[in-house]
Amino acid sequence: MKKFVFIFLWISSFILPQSETHIINGTHTLTQQNDMGITEAIDLALRQALVDGLYGHLSTCDDYEDFTDEEIAGFMVILSGAVEMCAMEPHIVSQTINGNTITINASAQVNPFIINQFLGIE
Repeated sequence: MKKFVFIFLWISSFILPQSETHIINGTHTLTQQNDMGITEAIDLALRQALVDGLYGHLSTCDDYEDFTDEEIAGFMVILSGAVEMCAMEPHIVSQTINGNTITINASAQVNPFIINQFLGIE
């Protein structure tokens, strides 16, 4: 029985591999509009900070070194609309509110496999 369990776990490790995640960090400053509530402004700044972090990740990660800055900017058009699906466990590292100006520093984990699926890269 022990042998069967070991073989099952060994085969499962090949069938169900988990790709490693990378940590992204981004910062964004937003000026709150008159018709925008504070919660909406913080949410928008958090989202944009994650987009900025994702752009920084694509610009510096070895997995994407073969792509030009123009290609990465094109990727960001796709990924900025899907950042909520790419970023896992996003959180605000720090935030500063000064009048109607909000600065958010955020961090999240991203899975390169998911990013590549959105971009159509193998």
